[in-house]
Amino acid sequence: MTTAKDILAACPAELGNIDKLARCIEACNICAQACTACADACPKAWSAT
Repeated sequence: MTTAKDILAACPAELGNIDKLARCIEACNICAQACTACADACPKAWSAT
């Protein structure tokens, strides 16, 4: 799997500190995965019925 840093490093634009930016993107991804896992584990809480 390609990391955020690899993708940012390939960008031709000047992005500043790509290490910090990549860490932020990866932290957001981890958070999104945790939220998805939590929602998947609680189907009754999200049920429309």
